[in-house]
Amino acid sequence: MVTAYALHRLNSPALADAIAGRTSADAEAAKLADELAGDRQRLDYLTDQWATKKLDNRQWERARRPIEARIEATETRLAQMTSTDTLTGLGTGEELRRRWAELNLDRQAAILRTLIGSITIRPGVRGARALNPDRVEVSWRL
Repeated sequence: MVTAYALHRLNSPALADAIAGRTSADAEAAKLADELAGDRQRLDYLTDQWATKKLDNRQWERARRPIEARIEATETRLAQMTSTDTLTGLGTGEELRRRWAELNLDRQAAILRTLIGSITIRPGVRGARALNPDRVEVSWRL
């Protein structure tokens, strides 16, 4: 249940802004976020050009590699600045949901520790045999 909450949280605009450095007042983080957005746009454009056969495979590979390398480097730098380095390269909640089972337990735990400050389970009803999700309160770090 907590994992489902965390994966849902990764889709939130507030967390996307934090990961991208858009909530930071730091000018360097804002600059990196802009660079990241620009490189992602370039990669999308390049993909469209390849998909419509305006680029052959060799041109596609040659153009794609440096853009992806910049994206990876920028994501890493932003993550270090915004204390979200455990989330680097994992994508949105939907992407991570698909990949979650492939991650080892240590990586899953690190992601949850990055996102969650605390979990409180309020008292239940006497005689209940299952956990009521309404009793679970998650305090988010991000």
